[in-house]
Amino acid sequence: MDRTGFAVVGAQNFAAEYISRVRSLRDEGLRLTGVVVADGKGEAERARELRSEGFRIYDSYEELLRTGHDHVDVIGLPVSIPAHADLSIAGMTHGYDILLEKPPAPTIDELDAIRRTADRTGNFCSIGFQHLHAPSIRRLKRTILDGSLGELESIACKGCWPRADAYYERNPWAGQLLHEGDVVLDGPVNNAFAHFLQNMLFLAGDGVHETASLTEITAERYRANPAIRAADIACVHATTERDVEIGLYVTHASAERHDPSIQITGTDGTAEWHYDGTATVRTADGNRFEFDDEGVDLGKEVFRTAARYEQGLRDELYCTPDNTREFVVAVDGSFESSGSVVSLPDDAVHTETTDGGAVNHVADGIVDLLSDAFAERALPSEIGVPWAESRSPVDLIEYSRFTPFA
Repeated sequence: MDRTGFAVVGAQNFAAEYISRVRSLRDEGLRLTGVVVADGKGEAERARELRSEGFRIYDSYEELLRTGHDHVDVIGLPVSIPAHADLSIAGMTHGYDILLEKPPAPTIDELDAIRRTADRTGNFCSIGFQHLHAPSIRRLKRTILDGSLGELESIACKGCWPRADAYYERNPWAGQLLHEGDVVLDGPVNNAFAHFLQNMLFLAGDGVHETASLTEITAERYRANPAIRAADIACVHATTERDVEIGLYVTHASAERHDPSIQITGTDGTAEWHYDGTATVRTADGNRFEFDDEGVDLGKEVFRTAARYEQGLRDELYCTPDNTREFVVAVDGSFESSGSVVSLPDDAVHTETTDGGAVNHVADGIVDLLSDAFAERALPSEIGVPWAESRSPVDLIEYSRFTPFA
């Protein structure tokens, strides 16, 4: 069996999950052949554990790039958002394939630089949008392409994932728009709910692996948590070249968790997809059918797909800089549209402390507000929310440069 050697940059937090996934797929031809542990003090114990198990430890990314060719084929990059472009470009330039965590890059300028590097070097960059590897999403895409729903009219998603103060304290860039001069654009659209924006763009795309191109976007962003600079409430409206309306209504400023769901409307039917991977399709002629993710572990499938492609056992990757470009366009355009994040008035926010001591900043009535916006496919300013402020649309045709801070 051909084996693909994976190196992972980092050993803690989400990097630990990367390491676990690679090790769990050993019988399928994946090998963990190196780990970069740059923070000697913070990760020293973990480095000792991995070294005692026979894994090579690199003191820096530069050392890996310089010396890893004999045993590393793919480098996994579960790194900070601002580091995505620089590290993936450096890896491909040195002859390695890359598995890059989502979002691929905070700005379209950086994403296009990644694409150019992949084209120039011939090395691949697979993006970790795990739901694009999901059987349910891919079957739903085939259902749309075969015309079962008629012409697409709209795709919308809503979701509420509470995030306590500790979420924003886990690293220095969390909850920030800029960090040490680098663009981050953290927030629900570009981080936790990024999967679902990408899912909608993918489902609206014309081809099996394609995402839809956008013509216009309008967004409103609000902040309930006074300690962050990013938003914790975001509503986005976009229009594709084929006049499909895309809507995203998401928040971290809720007390209750409501997992994301996507609703698709066509001229001849509707479909719903849920975070647990279940989907229901209803056609105008009365047919109804359901399907799910068939027990596939999506996190592992991201690694399995990259390895099989590297080994020549697959013809295409599911998720690449090319078919995530429009996601970055949507994120950047939405930030240009929304402008400064609007802080909610004090009388519209309260704090709640969970039994475990976690402190949440909750926007009053936010679950119902987002449900109403989702139902009407409207932004908060369009449904009479007193603290909402309307924003202007941004033209996304031939969008190639992000300039909100100019």
